[in-house]
Amino acid sequence: MEHSRSATIAAVKSYYEFLTKLYLKDSQVIWPPAEGWPSITNVDSAVIAPLAKSDEVLSLLAHLPYIHDDAEGAPGCVFADWQKLIGYLTRPEGPSTADDLRIITEGGVFAPLAPAHVVGLTSGGRETPIMVLDTKYGIVHWDNCPSSIEDAHYATAVDYETLDEEHGDNGDEDEDEDDDENDDDDDDDDGDEEPQDEQREQELEWRRDATAWSVPEFFEILKGQFIKLQWIPISHRAVVSADWSFAPNGEGLAAMLQNIYREHGWPDLANYRKEECLAAVRKAMEEHYPMHADPRASSE
Repeated sequence: MEHSRSATIAAVKSYYEFLTKLYLKDSQVIWPPAEGWPSITNVDSAVIAPLAKSDEVLSLLAHLPYIHDDAEGAPGCVFADWQKLIGYLTRPEGPSTADDLRIITEGGVFAPLAPAHVVGLTSGGRETPIMVLDTKYGIVHWDNCPSSIEDAHYATAVDYETLDEEHGDNGDEDEDEDDDENDDDDDDDDGDEEPQDEQREQELEWRRDATAWSVPEFFEILKGQFIKLQWIPISHRAVVSADWSFAPNGEGLAAMLQNIYREHGWPDLANYRKEECLAAVRKAMEEHYPMHADPRASSE
């Protein structure tokens, strides 16, 4: 399995277009110019270097569409707007450093372990789902993926460790270069290799626990949650999980929303009445579940 930039862009594009048919406004998805996002393609190498990402990662990020307006692309999940995040690095008094960006997109555990060919797809605090894209193998790891999703799609999941072994790779692509030149420095190298080996083992441990799928399969799985109304939009910006019915004062919430969507034609896109549906959802939430309603919905 190998990474394909065009296949990755197509998968992200397809997912975001799908979301605009269900609940996002067209204006909430921004599309890159043909030459790529200027904030990424024109960034000074000294500014971007601390982010420690490969040229392939940066080229990919420069040509992806992004969701903005703080709209969620999954329950409690904002997908990273990298053209905006990288722009922060160019500001003298910018709100985020490269370390900050890695932590909010890859999580505090994986960020120090992530190789240069991996990048986070989401952005937020501790409760934000961690989904990282590996541009070497064309896979996405989902840390703490809900067991219901993991179990339902286990057959199509990718065993990263097997994939890694099949390609004969034990970490950095260049780590075995110049071995002969370094024979005289074995004692010094041993001291350097120990922390690298430990970091590599920690990376592998994280990857073993974070289920992975090919990029196209990953985004089809996300689509499936919306199609089955396991994930349910409550406004143009917010999405809840059907599991919210178990939240305080949430009994019956999912069933109510699912009925509203089905009454408005979902999942038949040819008959689905998006704006009517979202208006009905907003009214029902305000009347029956005001504590779970999106406060921003009233201004939409």
